[in-house]
Amino acid sequence: MIFSRLRKIDTSIFLGHLFFLVYGFFVFYYNKERLFTDTSYYLFQIINFRQFAIEHERFISIISQLIPYSLMELGASVKSIILGYQLNDFLYYYLIFLTIVHIFKDVESGILLILALVLSVSYIFFFPNT
Repeated sequence: MIFSRLRKIDTSIFLGHLFFLVYGFFVFYYNKERLFTDTSYYLFQIINFRQFAIEHERFISIISQLIPYSLMELGASVKSIILGYQLNDFLYYYLIFLTIVHIFKDVESGILLILALVLSVSYIFFFPNT
């Protein structure tokens, strides 16, 4: 009984990591397609004004701009900053998954996070800043 539960948890965690591997591939493969509306505007603000782009007092958006802002400050190319923005989006969800599964030890909630990402992919995949 204990081994069957352990095998189920290990399989679920493995599938979760596999999902994020595939998700990360698509994030970087479609990085140009994901650059419209809010994302391109925020990148424009970060690069031109050399500060975080905080609109409508949404200070939580600083989290989604940490990597591109850091790359901009380090003098990276625009392509690197764009890829950094995509990396930031990917890491945000992956770190939430890792926290849920490995720190809180709640595999079911980790699977629910993946399910939410899969079911809402047509709404949020090309709007990474929402």
